Amino acid sequence: MWLLAVALFGLTVPNGLFIYWLLAEFPGIMPVLQNKLALAFILDAFMALALLTVYFARRPIGPVRWPWFVALSILGGLGFSLPFYYWLNLRKGELTQAQRDESDRRLEAHESSDKPGIAWDDAKARLRANK
Repeated sequence: MWLLAVALFGLTVPNGLFIYWLLAEFPGIMPVLQNKLALAFILDAFMALALLTVYFARRPIGPVRWPWFVALSILGGLGFSLPFYYWLNLRKGELTQAQRDESDRRLEAHESSDKPGIAWDDAKARLRANK
């Protein structure tokens, strides 16, 4: 429950300030692009989003996949998306040990492959065959 409270805070407080600024005080795109501090924060947020997305793509924390994390981040920022994405995955149930082992095996096969994507495609094909 506390994850939802943190997500709600992250959605309303920082994004509330942003929405107010956007609707009431937005001077146009050029002043934003000329503001080096704003550009630094934008770049920092997108770098954090990219790194976390790669991590969640390679090491899923649950059944809700990484594209949802990206969508939630763009919708409400990282202060909203991180706790809400984690809560969604907890709500759907924890990974079983077999799922964790399969995820580790796929990651190791992908990292040890000489040709990127080949081992991953083989792992996906084996998973489909097992269903």
